[in-house]
Amino acid sequence: MSSVGNHEVDSGKAQLLRLTQGGCFKGGAAGVDPCLSHGQFEGAKFQYLAANVIDNSTGKLLPPGDTIHTLNAVKVGFIGLTLAWPATTSSTTAVST
Repeated sequence: MSSVGNHEVDSGKAQLLRLTQGGCFKGGAAGVDPCLSHGQFEGAKFQYLAANVIDNSTGKLLPPGDTIHTLNAVKVGFIGLTLAWPATTSSTTAVST
């Protein structure tokens, strides 16, 4: 698991969704599509959490805010919190914290 940070939203909602769900994204300084040379990205092999990253168009969390795992028969809750500064250090208007 990992909390969403500023680099996950550098290119807005589309990039965050690509990281969590997979797919292609035209990004980078030259606008190069990495899928042309590396194949389609399958998405992170771990879960992103963000209890305070909201999709402005839907008002819903993006991605899930929390999860519960059982470790040695004990339920443990994990909450992903993104610091308030990513919105000011990332070039996006698609998400808010």
